[in-house]
Amino acid sequence: MTASPPAIRAATAEDAPAIAQLIADVASEFILAEVTPEARALFLATHDSTAIARFINGSFRYHIAECAGRIVGVVGVRDNAHLYSLFVSKPFQGQGVGRRLWQHAVQECLGLGNPGAFTVNSSLNAVAAYARLGFAASDGAQVRDGISFVPMNLNLTAGTADASRRID
Repeated sequence: MTASPPAIRAATAEDAPAIAQLIADVASEFILAEVTPEARALFLATHDSTAIARFINGSFRYHIAECAGRIVGVVGVRDNAHLYSLFVSKPFQGQGVGRRLWQHAVQECLGLGNPGAFTVNSSLNAVAAYARLGFAASDGAQVRDGISFVPMNLNLTAGTADASRRID
């Protein structure tokens, strides 16, 4: 466990290069290791600093976890309902950083009018982590642009999910 938990704050377009690097580092190990070079290039292009800055200035909200001035986690939500990105640097995984980022995002979304319904397209190796947050698979594994994922839903109003569940 780190000495103190990372601070969470809203991301700005100036954070986009560091966010893109974090996503590239984590995705390279956990999502992109088994995909074609074309799928890898497309994923990285849609998560590069230019794309992230455009998302931050558009209909996405990003928050980051920082420790000692370094971004160690990121959560991005599109249209107040779709969990688009949740990445935590490997040394900080298993310490509750992802859970804290997700809780922060949920509270903001609820405060902005989301009734408690969320979606995510989980990478295959993250399905169990999202299940611990209360998400449930809404369909079987699918492939888009060469990347496999499982569509999942979370409905906090149904009484079957709890945003405070742990993600490691």
